Amino acid sequence: MIFSYIIILISGIATSLAIGSLIKMFGNECILYSHPVGVSVDVNSSIIITSSGNYWGSMNYCNFCQFCPVASVIFAGIWGVLFVMCGRGGNPDSKSVSTPLFL
Repeated sequence: MIFSYIIILISGIATSLAIGSLIKMFGNECILYSHPVGVSVDVNSSIIITSSGNYWGSMNYCNFCQFCPVASVIFAGIWGVLFVMCGRGGNPDSKSVSTPLFL
C-alpha cells in the first residue's frame, strides 16, 4: 500500500513538472485545445511561434492539468503518513496488553 503512494508521489511531481515546462516552452500559453500557426523548432530545441493567427486554449485547462497532480501528491503524502502511523488498524499487540486499573 505504501509503495503505491510512493509511486503516486513520484508520478504526480513528474507530471506537474513536465506540464509546467511545456507551458513555459510555448511562452506561457496553454496548448490544450489550441490551434497554433507557424510553429517551428530551432536548432537549440527552442520553439519559435509566429504571433499571427494563433488561437490558444484557456489557461484554466492547463492549470487544472498542472495542479491536479500536485493535489494528488499532497493527498498521497497525507494518506502515506496516516498508514505509517496507524498501520495495524488499532489491534493491540499481545505483549502490550496491560491489566486494568480497577478490578
